[in-house]
Amino acid sequence: MRLGDDKTNMDSNADSPVSVVQGQKDRDKGEPVEKKETGDSKSMEKQPDAAVLSPEQELIQMRESLADAKKQAEETEKRLLYHRAEFSNYKKRVARDMRENIDFANEELIIEILESVDDFERAIASITGDDGVKHDKWVEGVRASFKKLMSVLSSQGVEPFESVGDRFDPQRHDALAIVEVGGVEPGTVVEEIKRGYLLKEKILRPAIVKVTKESPAPDAGGSETGDKVGNHENE
Repeated sequence: MRLGDDKTNMDSNADSPVSVVQGQKDRDKGEPVEKKETGDSKSMEKQPDAAVLSPEQELIQMRESLADAKKQAEETEKRLLYHRAEFSNYKKRVARDMRENIDFANEELIIEILESVDDFERAIASITGDDGVKHDKWVEGVRASFKKLMSVLSSQGVEPFESVGDRFDPQRHDALAIVEVGGVEPGTVVEEIKRGYLLKEKILRPAIVKVTKESPAPDAGGSETGDKVGNHENE
């Protein structure tokens, strides 16, 4: 039993602080101290040393890294500018669409009102031609009401446009009839049946008009009227 106790005491003394201090003293004296090699140290010894770059090589690497970073920054800036322009155009389109929706929201209602405007114009034209009533007060009232109605339409961007004397434009005119008029170039508007109107520079209602056509060329043998006149003179 005592032998076992002594062995236990020896083992414990080996790990005691006194033994650690003794080992340090032995190293200071130059006596060899047993060194245990671990797996990590062995693996580190097997690894080759990293290649040492010269200052010129380090400078080249730094310049290449700087060039790559600059290229990436330029590409990022281009993408940012592109998306910024896309967003700006998107906002403009949305704002334009909103304005158009507001401006033309009442387009159908205004077209219906223009039918009443046409009735006013026909009534005023017939009254003006009647000398017996054109100076009556109620006639002045009708004219004043018509003027006020046109003022309200004008405040909403509704304006009439003139057509007589203009070239026929299918965007602005609807041809009700094609007539032959001497001395007038073919395709010219010579009469306006209904006035055309614009809504904020957009065609709201085309004008209904009469347009001239090309005059037929006279027959080489003379017209039927000319033949009759000639025969009558020979008789």
